Amino acid sequence: MGLKGMMKKFAGRIMAALLVAAVVSSGNFGSIATVNAEGETTASDNEAEALIVPNQMYEYDCGGGTACVGVLIANPTGITDVTFYVWGAENEQDDIISVAGTKVADNQYEARIDATAHMTGGMIYHAYATRNGVSEILGMASATMENANMTQIAQTLTSPTGTVVLVDRSQNIFGIYTYDGAQYVYVRGNYCTTGAGGCTPTGTYSIGRKGYAFGTADYTCYYYSGFIGGTYLFHSVLYYPGTHRIKSGKLGRYLSHGCIRLDINDAKFLQDYVLSGSTVYIYK
Repeated sequence: MGLKGMMKKFAGRIMAALLVAAVVSSGNFGSIATVNAEGETTASDNEAEALIVPNQMYEYDCGGGTACVGVLIANPTGITDVTFYVWGAENEQDDIISVAGTKVADNQYEARIDATAHMTGGMIYHAYATRNGVSEILGMASATMENANMTQIAQTLTSPTGTVVLVDRSQNIFGIYTYDGAQYVYVRGNYCTTGAGGCTPTGTYSIGRKGYAFGTADYTCYYYSGFIGGTYLFHSVLYYPGTHRIKSGKLGRYLSHGCIRLDINDAKFLQDYVLSGSTVYIYK
Protein backbone atom coordinates (compact mmCIF):
# COMPACT_ATOMS: atom_id res chain seq x y z
CA MET A 1 0.00 0.00 0.00
CA GLY A 2 2.73 2.44 0.97
CA LEU A 3 2.49 5.23 3.48
CA LYS A 4 4.96 7.48 1.60
CA GLY A 5 2.80 9.54 -0.62
CA MET A 6 0.26 6.98 -1.87
CA MET A 7 -2.30 8.93 -3.93
CA LYS A 8 -0.26 12.19 -3.87
CA LYS A 9 0.95 12.01 -7.45
CA PHE A 10 -1.56 9.76 -9.11
CA ALA A 11 -4.97 10.44 -7.55
CA GLY A 12 -6.53 11.73 -10.75
CA ARG A 13 -5.43 8.85 -12.96
CA ILE A 14 -6.21 5.87 -10.73
CA MET A 15 -9.31 7.16 -8.97
CA ALA A 16 -10.85 8.00 -12.33
CA ALA A 17 -10.25 4.39 -13.30
CA LEU A 18 -11.59 3.05 -10.00
CA LEU A 19 -14.79 5.04 -10.23
CA VAL A 20 -15.80 3.75 -13.63
CA ALA A 21 -19.02 1.85 -13.08
CA ALA A 22 -18.71 -1.92 -13.28
CA VAL A 23 -20.49 -3.42 -16.29
CA VAL A 24 -22.13 -6.80 -16.56
CA SER A 25 -22.23 -8.25 -20.06
CA SER A 26 -22.40 -11.59 -21.82
CA GLY A 27 -20.75 -13.25 -24.77
CA ASN A 28 -17.80 -15.41 -25.73
CA PHE A 29 -14.06 -14.97 -26.11
CA GLY A 30 -12.85 -13.58 -29.41
CA SER A 31 -10.19 -14.97 -31.70
CA ILE A 32 -6.80 -16.17 -30.48
CA ALA A 33 -4.05 -13.56 -30.57
CA THR A 34 -1.00 -15.36 -29.16
CA VAL A 35 0.20 -18.08 -26.81
CA ASN A 36 1.92 -16.83 -23.67
CA ALA A 37 4.39 -18.35 -21.23
CA GLU A 38 1.64 -20.15 -19.40
CA GLY A 39 0.77 -22.05 -22.58
CA GLU A 40 -2.50 -20.13 -22.74
CA THR A 41 -4.16 -18.14 -25.48
CA THR A 42 -4.82 -14.45 -25.02
CA ALA A 43 -7.98 -12.97 -26.45
CA SER A 44 -7.94 -10.46 -29.28
CA ASP A 45 -7.99 -6.71 -28.71
CA ASN A 46 -11.54 -6.39 -30.01
CA GLU A 47 -12.86 -9.01 -27.61
CA ALA A 48 -15.93 -7.93 -25.66
CA GLU A 49 -15.43 -7.99 -21.91
CA ALA A 50 -17.53 -11.09 -21.79
CA LEU A 51 -17.44 -11.99 -18.12
CA ILE A 52 -19.00 -10.43 -15.06
CA VAL A 53 -16.79 -7.62 -13.79
CA PRO A 54 -15.71 -8.47 -10.21
CA ASN A 55 -15.94 -6.22 -7.20
CA GLN A 56 -12.81 -4.05 -6.95
CA MET A 57 -10.90 -3.82 -3.66
CA TYR A 58 -8.44 -0.94 -3.19
CA GLU A 59 -6.43 0.85 -0.53
CA TYR A 60 -4.50 4.11 -0.23
CA ASP A 61 -2.74 6.38 2.26
CA CYS A 62 -5.26 8.81 3.69
CA GLY A 63 -2.84 10.69 5.92
CA GLY A 64 -1.85 10.85 9.56
CA GLY A 65 -0.63 7.26 9.72
CA THR A 66 -3.98 5.93 8.55
CA ALA A 67 -4.97 3.92 5.51
CA CYS A 68 -8.25 3.87 3.66
CA VAL A 69 -9.55 0.57 2.34
CA GLY A 70 -12.48 0.35 -0.01
CA VAL A 71 -14.58 -1.70 -2.36
CA LEU A 72 -16.38 -0.89 -5.59
CA ILE A 73 -19.36 -3.23 -5.92
CA ALA A 74 -20.36 -4.54 -9.33
CA ASN A 75 -23.97 -5.14 -8.25
CA PRO A 76 -24.98 -3.12 -5.15
CA THR A 77 -28.68 -4.06 -5.31
CA GLY A 78 -30.01 -5.01 -1.88
CA ILE A 79 -26.84 -4.12 0.04
CA THR A 80 -27.49 -2.20 3.25
CA ASP A 81 -24.06 -2.18 4.91
CA VAL A 82 -20.43 -3.22 4.43
CA THR A 83 -17.89 -4.25 7.08
CA PHE A 84 -14.13 -4.49 6.56
CA TYR A 85 -12.00 -6.98 8.51
CA VAL A 86 -8.32 -5.97 8.61
CA TRP A 87 -5.20 -7.57 10.09
CA GLY A 88 -1.42 -7.71 9.70
CA ALA A 89 0.07 -10.50 7.61
CA GLU A 90 2.31 -11.75 10.44
CA ASN A 91 1.12 -13.81 13.43
CA GLU A 92 -2.08 -14.86 11.69
CA GLN A 93 -5.06 -12.80 12.95
CA ASP A 94 -3.86 -11.69 16.38
CA ASP A 95 -4.57 -8.03 15.54
CA ILE A 96 -7.77 -8.42 13.50
CA ILE A 97 -10.26 -5.56 13.67
CA SER A 98 -13.64 -4.91 12.09
CA VAL A 99 -14.55 -1.47 10.78
CA ALA A 100 -17.93 -0.39 9.45
CA GLY A 101 -17.71 0.91 5.91
CA THR A 102 -18.89 4.40 5.04
CA LYS A 103 -21.05 4.64 1.93
CA VAL A 104 -19.27 6.89 -0.58
CA ALA A 105 -21.56 6.15 -3.52
CA ASP A 106 -24.28 3.63 -4.31
CA ASN A 107 -21.63 1.09 -5.32
CA GLN A 108 -18.70 2.22 -3.13
CA TYR A 109 -17.81 1.85 0.54
CA GLU A 110 -14.62 2.86 2.40
CA ALA A 111 -13.17 2.61 5.91
CA ARG A 112 -10.23 4.31 7.62
CA ILE A 113 -7.83 2.26 9.76
CA ASP A 114 -4.65 2.73 11.79
CA ALA A 115 -2.10 1.43 9.30
CA THR A 116 0.80 1.50 11.76
CA ALA A 117 -1.00 -1.02 13.97
CA HIS A 118 -2.18 -3.35 11.22
CA MET A 119 0.61 -3.47 8.63
CA THR A 120 3.00 -5.93 10.33
CA GLY A 121 4.42 -7.92 7.44
CA GLY A 122 1.79 -6.41 5.17
CA MET A 123 -1.96 -5.90 5.48
CA ILE A 124 -4.82 -8.26 4.66
CA TYR A 125 -8.39 -7.06 4.40
CA HIS A 126 -11.75 -8.61 3.54
CA ALA A 127 -15.06 -6.89 2.82
CA TYR A 128 -18.42 -8.38 3.81
CA ALA A 129 -21.84 -6.99 2.95
CA THR A 130 -25.36 -7.54 4.17
CA ARG A 131 -27.54 -8.09 1.10
CA ASN A 132 -31.26 -8.60 1.65
CA GLY A 133 -30.53 -9.59 5.24
CA VAL A 134 -27.86 -12.19 4.34
CA SER A 135 -24.11 -11.79 4.84
CA GLU A 136 -21.85 -12.30 1.81
CA ILE A 137 -18.18 -11.71 1.07
CA LEU A 138 -17.47 -9.01 -1.51
CA GLY A 139 -13.76 -9.59 -1.84
CA MET A 140 -10.37 -9.87 -0.20
CA ALA A 141 -7.00 -8.26 -0.86
CA SER A 142 -3.57 -7.72 0.65
CA ALA A 143 -0.86 -5.09 0.46
CA THR A 144 2.77 -5.10 1.51
CA MET A 145 4.82 -2.33 3.03
CA GLU A 146 7.41 -0.55 0.94
CA ASN A 147 10.60 -2.62 0.48
CA ALA A 148 13.67 -0.48 1.18
CA ASN A 149 16.01 -2.40 -1.13
CA MET A 150 13.51 -2.25 -3.98
CA THR A 151 13.13 1.49 -3.49
CA GLN A 152 16.91 1.93 -3.76
CA ILE A 153 16.98 -0.08 -6.98
CA ALA A 154 14.10 2.00 -8.39
CA GLN A 155 16.27 5.12 -8.15
CA THR A 156 18.74 3.62 -10.64
CA LEU A 157 16.09 3.16 -13.34
CA THR A 158 14.61 5.40 -15.99
CA SER A 159 11.26 5.19 -17.74
CA PRO A 160 9.76 7.22 -20.59
CA THR A 161 6.45 7.37 -18.74
CA GLY A 162 7.86 8.24 -15.32
CA THR A 163 6.56 4.96 -13.88
CA VAL A 164 8.53 1.77 -13.22
CA VAL A 165 7.48 -1.72 -12.13
CA LEU A 166 9.98 -3.82 -10.20
CA VAL A 167 9.77 -7.54 -9.40
CA ASP A 168 12.06 -9.17 -6.84
CA ARG A 169 12.07 -12.81 -7.84
CA SER A 170 13.90 -13.89 -4.68
CA GLN A 171 11.07 -12.63 -2.44
CA ASN A 172 8.19 -12.84 -4.92
CA ILE A 173 7.16 -9.24 -4.39
CA PHE A 174 6.52 -6.41 -6.84
CA GLY A 175 6.41 -2.63 -6.54
CA ILE A 176 5.15 0.25 -8.65
CA TYR A 177 7.01 3.58 -8.45
CA THR A 178 6.35 6.99 -9.98
CA TYR A 179 8.89 9.77 -10.50
CA ASP A 180 7.97 12.95 -8.60
CA GLY A 181 10.58 15.19 -10.19
CA ALA A 182 13.32 14.26 -7.73
CA GLN A 183 13.04 10.52 -7.11
CA TYR A 184 10.92 7.44 -7.70
CA VAL A 185 8.20 7.28 -5.04
CA TYR A 186 6.53 4.04 -3.98
CA VAL A 187 2.93 3.76 -5.13
CA ARG A 188 1.80 0.19 -4.55
CA GLY A 189 3.18 -3.29 -4.06
CA ASN A 190 2.29 -6.77 -2.93
CA TYR A 191 3.24 -10.41 -3.09
CA CYS A 192 3.26 -12.04 -6.51
CA THR A 193 3.83 -15.53 -7.92
CA THR A 194 6.64 -16.06 -10.42
CA GLY A 195 7.85 -18.95 -12.52
CA ALA A 196 8.47 -22.42 -11.15
CA GLY A 197 12.17 -23.22 -11.11
CA GLY A 198 13.05 -19.58 -11.68
CA CYS A 199 11.75 -19.50 -15.25
CA THR A 200 10.52 -15.90 -15.08
CA PRO A 201 13.27 -14.02 -16.97
CA THR A 202 15.30 -11.32 -15.24
CA GLY A 203 16.24 -8.09 -16.99
CA THR A 204 14.77 -4.81 -18.18
CA TYR A 205 11.60 -4.80 -20.29
CA SER A 206 8.61 -2.54 -20.91
CA ILE A 207 4.85 -2.77 -20.58
CA GLY A 208 3.23 -3.60 -23.89
CA ARG A 209 -0.08 -5.05 -24.93
CA LYS A 210 -2.93 -5.17 -22.42
CA GLY A 211 -6.23 -7.00 -22.34
CA TYR A 212 -9.15 -8.09 -20.21
CA ALA A 213 -8.96 -11.88 -20.02
CA PHE A 214 -7.38 -15.04 -21.40
CA GLY A 215 -7.40 -18.69 -20.51
CA THR A 216 -7.87 -22.33 -21.40
CA ALA A 217 -10.65 -24.83 -20.83
CA ASP A 218 -9.29 -25.19 -17.29
CA TYR A 219 -9.08 -21.59 -16.05
CA THR A 220 -9.34 -17.88 -16.82
CA CYS A 221 -7.02 -15.01 -15.84
CA TYR A 222 -7.90 -11.32 -15.89
CA TYR A 223 -6.32 -7.91 -16.55
CA TYR A 224 -3.13 -8.89 -18.31
CA SER A 225 -0.29 -6.55 -19.19
CA GLY A 226 2.51 -7.96 -21.33
CA PHE A 227 6.15 -7.15 -20.67
CA ILE A 228 7.80 -9.39 -23.28
CA GLY A 229 5.45 -9.31 -26.27
CA GLY A 230 2.54 -11.64 -25.69
CA THR A 231 4.74 -14.30 -24.13
CA TYR A 232 5.26 -13.06 -20.57
CA LEU A 233 2.49 -11.20 -18.76
CA PHE A 234 1.43 -9.70 -15.49
CA HIS A 235 -2.05 -11.09 -14.85
CA SER A 236 -4.44 -12.13 -12.09
CA VAL A 237 -4.33 -15.43 -10.25
CA LEU A 238 -6.23 -18.34 -11.78
CA TYR A 239 -10.03 -18.51 -11.76
CA TYR A 240 -12.39 -21.27 -12.79
CA PRO A 241 -13.17 -20.72 -16.48
CA GLY A 242 -15.69 -17.99 -17.19
CA THR A 243 -16.11 -17.08 -13.50
CA HIS A 244 -14.60 -14.98 -10.76
CA ARG A 245 -14.29 -17.98 -8.43
CA ILE A 246 -10.63 -18.48 -7.55
CA LYS A 247 -9.08 -21.76 -8.64
CA SER A 248 -5.50 -21.06 -7.55
CA GLY A 249 -4.94 -17.85 -5.61
CA LYS A 250 -1.53 -18.57 -4.11
CA LEU A 251 0.88 -15.63 -4.03
CA GLY A 252 4.49 -15.42 -2.90
CA ARG A 253 5.25 -18.75 -4.60
CA TYR A 254 7.12 -20.17 -7.61
CA LEU A 255 4.27 -21.75 -9.56
CA SER A 256 3.76 -20.19 -12.99
CA HIS A 257 5.26 -21.03 -16.36
CA GLY A 258 6.99 -17.65 -16.40
CA CYS A 259 4.19 -15.09 -16.16
CA ILE A 260 3.79 -13.01 -13.00
CA ARG A 261 0.53 -13.67 -11.17
CA LEU A 262 -1.02 -10.91 -9.07
CA ASP A 263 -4.04 -10.47 -6.86
CA ILE A 264 -6.83 -9.43 -9.24
CA ASN A 265 -7.00 -5.98 -7.66
CA ASP A 266 -3.28 -5.46 -8.22
CA ALA A 267 -3.56 -6.72 -11.80
CA LYS A 268 -6.37 -4.25 -12.46
CA PHE A 269 -4.45 -1.42 -10.79
CA LEU A 270 -1.30 -2.13 -12.78
CA GLN A 271 -3.25 -2.24 -16.04
CA ASP A 272 -5.03 1.06 -15.32
CA TYR A 273 -2.14 2.99 -13.79
CA VAL A 274 1.02 1.79 -15.53
CA LEU A 275 1.10 3.14 -19.07
CA SER A 276 2.33 1.11 -22.04
CA GLY A 277 6.03 1.76 -22.53
CA SER A 278 6.74 1.92 -18.78
CA THR A 279 9.93 0.22 -17.65
CA VAL A 280 9.76 -3.22 -16.02
CA TYR A 281 12.80 -4.45 -14.10
CA ILE A 282 12.93 -8.04 -12.82
CA TYR A 283 15.81 -9.12 -10.60
CA LYS A 284 16.76 -11.78 -8.07
